[in-house]
Amino acid sequence: MPAATLALATPDLGGEIYDFLHPHNFIHPDLDRDAFAACWRHQFFSSGDPCVLIARDSEGRLVAHYGLMPVPYLVDGRPMRAGYFCQLFVDPAHRRSPLFFQMERKLLREYGAFGFDFLHALIIIPPVLRQHLALGFSGGPEYHTFLFPLAAGSGCKAVSQHVPALAAALADTLSSHLGRAALSLRRPASRGIEIVEIESPSELDPQLLNRATAGWRMHAVRDPAAIAHRTAVFGRKRYAIFAAVSGRRHRGYMILRRTHVQAFEVAAIIDVMAPPDDDLAWNALLAQACRFGLENKCHAAVASAPAGTPAAQHLADNLFFRTPSRATLLYALGPKFADSAAPLSGWLSGWYDHDYI
Repeated sequence: MPAATLALATPDLGGEIYDFLHPHNFIHPDLDRDAFAACWRHQFFSSGDPCVLIARDSEGRLVAHYGLMPVPYLVDGRPMRAGYFCQLFVDPAHRRSPLFFQMERKLLREYGAFGFDFLHALIIIPPVLRQHLALGFSGGPEYHTFLFPLAAGSGCKAVSQHVPALAAALADTLSSHLGRAALSLRRPASRGIEIVEIESPSELDPQLLNRATAGWRMHAVRDPAAIAHRTAVFGRKRYAIFAAVSGRRHRGYMILRRTHVQAFEVAAIIDVMAPPDDDLAWNALLAQACRFGLENKCHAAVASAPAGTPAAQHLADNLFFRTPSRATLLYALGPKFADSAAPLSGWLSGWYDHDYI
């Protein structure tokens, strides 16, 4: 097979990228062609020098795509520009070629020249994880998926059409009542907290964002401008932001997205932040995620967190159970980390960095 030619993508290629990826079921169903093109430009080209690699065969057809999505970060209080490596896809006809290895090595060698201080991503698929590690990425903690079931019958029927419709409906009714009962039982654990939907991130209390991230040494920026950029609307990819309020004081906040994951409709907790010792705020926010899921006819509410962290404990306390699904944090560090390793025990990543779910 003739070698493919690598090049940097330009912002006008969004539609062509969609046409290349869509036949392989690589595009999230929330995005049609126009929405994907706009979202792709926003993710990769709206913040500093872009770095999106494409490959074309001898006839000019796209055969691969791989990008670094800019994420503004704070590391021990210092601003840095992270590159979230994502949207890797190689045409099946070229998967036995060295194309993936060429693209990955190029990104690892040259990301600093595009203004990135480090690279990172959460990787789920074991063979892909092994390839990244073999090419030079380092492995960090595992992020587990936590789930609160809301419509067990429909969830089972989404997986297997052999589930009788009546049985699914009865199971949905039962699980919905159980979910609402569990929320009612947990209500005293969030007394005095009001949940308010936020229309614009500018309404969030900046002091809350500072308090909520105070225990983390390394995390994506969470200020109103960064959150507004992060939650921009494209097609059916939409977000809801809620604050936990006591009096006039914001005690926590949460970003939710109703989305499709494999065969399921879920209320995905993209980000939930509150001081780790504020149990009332955590309880109120996680209960709101479940109510949001029930109101939007979701099969489950889901979240991601590293095991052993306060977030994981709060999820367990609020009856979210840990599923077998997990992702590994991979990273490559630039010269700014020459004198020290990444503070892995104080690194907060997750779906806020990039919700590809």
